[in-house]
Amino acid sequence: MSLGFASGAVLGGVLTDLLSWRWDFFINVPIGVLLFLGGVASIRESPVGPPPEAGRPGRCHRHPRTAGLHLRRHGWRTRRLGRPSDVGALLFAAVMFVAFHVIELRTSEPLAPVRILHANTVKRGNPGGLATFSMESALSFLLTLYMQQVLGLTPFQTGLMFGFLGLGAFIGGTVAPRIIGRTGAKGALVLGLLIQAVMTGVLFWLGDDMTVSITAILVTTFIGGFGRVLAIVAYTVTATSGVPDHEQGLVTGLATMTQQIGFTIGIPIMSAVAATRYGSLTDGVASVEGVLEGTPRSACSSTASSCSRSPC
Repeated sequence: MSLGFASGAVLGGVLTDLLSWRWDFFINVPIGVLLFLGGVASIRESPVGPPPEAGRPGRCHRHPRTAGLHLRRHGWRTRRLGRPSDVGALLFAAVMFVAFHVIELRTSEPLAPVRILHANTVKRGNPGGLATFSMESALSFLLTLYMQQVLGLTPFQTGLMFGFLGLGAFIGGTVAPRIIGRTGAKGALVLGLLIQAVMTGVLFWLGDDMTVSITAILVTTFIGGFGRVLAIVAYTVTATSGVPDHEQGLVTGLATMTQQIGFTIGIPIMSAVAATRYGSLTDGVASVEGVLEGTPRSACSSTASSCSRSPC
């Protein structure tokens, strides 16, 4: 995954230099086409039995959940939460989520059994996945800003720098099964998060010296990428183990949701921490001094977040 990100960063840097940053969004198009064609050619549908019969609660349980999601999104997307309609939407969304929870507990054929959240492997694995995805996505975003605005690198040079992160991630994914075999999934998850946290914490001492900073970024992102993918593999194994075969799809969906939430909250939270040190903006852009002070501070906060979410 990180290798793909690094490749995308390199290609994005080339496109940005040759065309404009908007062309970066088209990088995933040929990749998606290849994955689709490969899936059609290689994936075969498995025979399944008839779907289970659901009672009355089972037929209506999806409606509270869907209503809750839409109303929550409406409430949070508005700029002023003081209006009665916005507050009402959020309150009603909370009621719908509670209703969904109660119905899922009572129905004989639940859509998503909430008891799965009490499984030890699910409770241990998903917080670790949330930490690694939220921390590394934010780090990549802020390092991009730091390398271009403070060190003066071009988009292409910045993309090449992230190639070391992808190389470390590739190695981490290759050796992760061996480490899990020796330490167990839980031990590998803790080890991966610790490596990632230490390498991120080193970035607290970033400065404006070109040679020292580039060396630090290359070394820390390479080792940190190794720890990140080790943590990703371990968290996936942890979060999807210890449950019956017929619930593997559910726990895999929860693990994927954790990944998406981590991507979603990581950049806003760490950017908010960094922005507290940016100072006044000129044409919407922070000064070099502000970026230099804000990025290491956010790296320190990201490290603390990772350590606090490590499974015990």
